[in-house]
Amino acid sequence: MRESEILGTAAAAQYVGLAATTFCKLRLGGGGPKYMKLGKTVRYDTADLDKWLESKKVSSTSEYACYAGPGRPRRLGGAV
Repeated sequence: MRESEILGTAAAAQYVGLAATTFCKLRLGGGGPKYMKLGKTVRYDTADLDKWLESKKVSSTSEYACYAGPGRPRRLGGAV
């Protein structure tokens, strides 16, 4: 296990392979990794990023459909 680091939004997004704008949207809408607000600065702990990535693992596409996330339609065997 590697040592935890504190990253800004751009570095955290790069760490997980997403765009920084995606992280901004996840902060607004929810569903993103835990973050810290230090004054006007947003910071992410790599340990929290790793936990968030781990929580996104699925074994099948039907599992993902159940997860869908906030504001997304849940397709469970029928049209939405």
